[in-house]
Amino acid sequence: MKNVILAFYFFIVFMVAVSASTNGTFIGNQTNTITNSSAEFDVVADITATQYWAEVWLNTTEIDFGAVTPGKDSDLYRQKYKIRARGNVNVNIIPTLVNSDDKIFSNLYFSRTFSSWKKIGEYEMTFNLTKNEGHWSVLESGGIENMTSSNGAQSVKLDLSNYNEVIPFTIENYRNSVKFVIVPDWSSISG
Repeated sequence: MKNVILAFYFFIVFMVAVSASTNGTFIGNQTNTITNSSAEFDVVADITATQYWAEVWLNTTEIDFGAVTPGKDSDLYRQKYKIRARGNVNVNIIPTLVNSDDKIFSNLYFSRTFSSWKKIGEYEMTFNLTKNEGHWSVLESGGIENMTSSNGAQSVKLDLSNYNEVIPFTIENYRNSVKFVIVPDWSSISG
């Protein structure tokens, strides 16, 4: 009897080993074997936007010109900022004043280089975003470049060299906001 029990025990161990080696799980009788009860793989796709979009980023929330004296050389009041954009439609970006009646900050001038300054509202940056769709792009003096090859520095100056109005007292922390208006160039869209 001992031999029969021992033989039965080895038979059970043998069957479990055989069923485990078939890369499946033995459940119930042999006809109900489940093989590879779970498997998976990743799926990946680049999804094209169904809407047109553009995003603009500035590296600062404030440009401080410090103490400004009307009639002084405007090159003393020059600062840099960085702008970049991405999207799937070309855009023109135009800096404008939130308070357009401001007589001080209406003398802001913008440039990519230090030689060709344009007054706020007249300065326009063109970003060819369809060229680098979805990737950050920056402006350079020669045109648009992918952000990995350049830093996109721009210049702004407050030119009060010809400002003639009387300022009766010192004004501390005089403020206005520059809003960058994004205008899509719909002709850049094919089809």
